[in-house]
Amino acid sequence: MLERFFFILCLSAFLGVANGTDSCREEFHKACGAVAKGEGRLIECIEKNMSTFSAECQERAKQRKENHAKMKACHEEIKKLCGNVEKGEGRKKKCIEENKSKISPDCQALGERLREQHQKRAGGKKTESPEATK
Repeated sequence: MLERFFFILCLSAFLGVANGTDSCREEFHKACGAVAKGEGRLIECIEKNMSTFSAECQERAKQRKENHAKMKACHEEIKKLCGNVEKGEGRKKKCIEENKSKISPDCQALGERLREQHQKRAGGKKTESPEATK
């Protein structure tokens, strides 16, 4: 499901899990690792603990929050276009491809960037596009 894929990528990007040696990941985990995921609790925890993070990690958290807001907007955009399409057999992917011209350039660029990041995390291996995972 595309929406779930975007959410998972956003969460993993927010936590900085793409880089196992990421010091910000350690700072975020120390402050908010025990927080139950979902309903914005993780983002809320990071915002509450912002002053405890290094300057670099504060900046990264701000960037991640901006990215999260963009992803949420794109999720809603895609949901409006293809939310009523039945899952399975590539129907959502087909819907997204057929409506690509209706998807904002920002969301198209974000989707492409997320695919590239996903491929990079997969070790450069060719991976299936996120739309195909629905």
